Amino acid sequence: MVDTIRRKYEIKNTVGYSLNALIDFDDPIDILTHMMVGSEGTLGFVSEITYNTVPDHPHKATALVPFVTNHKAAEGVQALHEVGVSAAEFMERKALATVEHLPAMETVKGLLNDTSPAVLIEIMAESDELLDIEVNKAIVAMETVGTLSRPAFIKDPQIQLGLWDIRKGLFASAGADRPKGTVMLTEDVAVPIHRLADAVDDLRIVLDRHQFYEGIIFGHALAGNLHFQMHADFTTEAERVRFDAFTADLAYLVSVTYKGSLKAEHGTGRAIAPFVEQEWGNKAYGLMHEIKNLFDKEKLLNPGVLLNDDKKIHVQDTKHMATSDDIIDLCIECGFCEPACPSAGLTLSPRQRIAVTREHARLEKDGSDNDLRIALEQGFVHAGMDTCAGCNLCSLRCPIGIETGSMIIGKRSEKRSGDVIANFAAGNTGLVETAMKGAVASQNFARKVVGNGIIDGITGTLNTLSGNKIPKPNSTLTPGPGTPKQPEPNTGAPRGNITYFPACASRMFGAPKTDFDLLPVTDAMLILLQRAGFNPILPENITGLCCGQPFLSKGFPKQAKEVGDKLKSSLATINPKTDVVTDMSTCALHMKEDGISISDSAEFLLKKVVPYLTISNPLEIIAVHHNCSAQRMHEQPLTEALAQVCAKEIAVLKSITCCGYAGDKGMYQPDLNAHALRRVKDDVPDNCHLGVSTVSTCATGLSEHTEIPFVSLASLLEFVSRP
Repeated sequence: MVDTIRRKYEIKNTVGYSLNALIDFDDPIDILTHMMVGSEGTLGFVSEITYNTVPDHPHKATALVPFVTNHKAAEGVQALHEVGVSAAEFMERKALATVEHLPAMETVKGLLNDTSPAVLIEIMAESDELLDIEVNKAIVAMETVGTLSRPAFIKDPQIQLGLWDIRKGLFASAGADRPKGTVMLTEDVAVPIHRLADAVDDLRIVLDRHQFYEGIIFGHALAGNLHFQMHADFTTEAERVRFDAFTADLAYLVSVTYKGSLKAEHGTGRAIAPFVEQEWGNKAYGLMHEIKNLFDKEKLLNPGVLLNDDKKIHVQDTKHMATSDDIIDLCIECGFCEPACPSAGLTLSPRQRIAVTREHARLEKDGSDNDLRIALEQGFVHAGMDTCAGCNLCSLRCPIGIETGSMIIGKRSEKRSGDVIANFAAGNTGLVETAMKGAVASQNFARKVVGNGIIDGITGTLNTLSGNKIPKPNSTLTPGPGTPKQPEPNTGAPRGNITYFPACASRMFGAPKTDFDLLPVTDAMLILLQRAGFNPILPENITGLCCGQPFLSKGFPKQAKEVGDKLKSSLATINPKTDVVTDMSTCALHMKEDGISISDSAEFLLKKVVPYLTISNPLEIIAVHHNCSAQRMHEQPLTEALAQVCAKEIAVLKSITCCGYAGDKGMYQPDLNAHALRRVKDDVPDNCHLGVSTVSTCATGLSEHTEIPFVSLASLLEFVSRP
């Protein structure tokens, strides 16, 4: 038994319980804690984990090396294992085909034939000299086996990231290639490294034998660990039969023929439970059941997982992915999107929104559970739609760019219960702007008279009782400066004319009070443009002009186009034609997507204005927020560079992605804003007393939850460059 355990754990192995704990430790507590790891909730609940990390050396070299066949590539990995490298990621030709669009593939694409794979190699060292020695060892080892080209190791971090994007993108890119309605399957095996080359060939044979021709093989080959991915439609009995036969074939090949692990890093779950005994043998399998009985004799903890007497459990209760929406049908539910979502952990994450949408579509098609379908519809209104910020930051994390926020905005459009109000607002934007500014001023005045506590209590109660239909403005929301005056023309301006569009939110909402004499963003932008030698021009009749983004986010695309077209027409009348800049990132992004050539304030101020300013009074430190639109335009470096002009030190808010204010959603769904910013205070140093953003509404929510005022970056730039 001891020999079996040692042999099993000479390679990666997560099949069954961690029996190595029984021979690695003598103390019962050590045995128990290590046995708990990988037990998948069948022995108890783990409430806290401490990780011990391995060194990540600063000096790295990375290469993508093509080989003529899978067998040769695996032999190359075996040679690298002998000399020692940090990573060697095998990718067969079918896998590489799914990521050929990535720029980093250009270096090897011309060398590849129909069957040639590649290995991504990384070497780390404590110094550059040691790194060069290790690189030369690796090159010699691979050339002994034979490569399609001399390995070229790269030390540039940006190029290295591009090469790693090839490997990281396989999982989702291959999943997105599957037919809609099918489930992506991923397997995870390991074999002794000296048998890797033969195992790769045999795995391809097993996939093809069961007609999984589209399946791809890749993985952490340096550890003898291979992943392979394919798809299936488990709504048909024939597909379940095919998958059953494939899994049995695979289990025998890996567990018996190669004495490997049927799961190397992934969990055993139910998918592999019927094959644990075959891999470990009767004696070890019996011991696992004894362990389970000691902890959970009544089989209450995660029943059926990891150990299961039903030999067909792996083809029962299979996952179905009903087609539901073209935007999200190719999602594989990997969850990469979840850390970017402000509502994840409060209501639903993007992955969960997609899963619920699919389940609803399935129930609608087969009519199997009408009560559940209705319950999902009702619950999804708040959890899925009302608390979605629609920021689409999920798409930046998604390897194939799925915009779950766009799906939700589309669903809002389908409801269209507010068409009358939306039509009125779109046709009377000037009136709406004036009324909104007046409403903000009224609540601001009321706070001065009766205090914040009473107003917050009243508006909070009304917001709750109305089901989030009545807004709950916070104490940092102030009335805006209104429509700025057309500046006096300066025909002799050295930098020429520039059109400035003050966003409607910048006109309606002001900044919280600070210790500095800051101007409203609209006034600051005009002065900065003039100070840098521009002749700023405002569109005519600016009150009521709007890009349409607020209408679109609420699900009114027709009205968004209507008001957006008015803005386009207004900009088109400006003579002579000039470049256009706006002061709010959300508007800049929407206008760009609407076909308007425009610059966001951060980009324009940094590149076209700052070079002509004299910074006379920089602050010591400021906090910096990257709003979601700026992130989608990849403006973070520009925003930080502009902030560094204004202060000697910056503190970037790293605990948040989207702040959850989402236009006016922070007033109607204050819990979303609070949840998104629940850790933001940790990002603000004690000596930091001011923050900056490029969206006025985001600044409102940030000011409340950081307890320091957030202002426009343009307002601060005007202050620090004031003569």
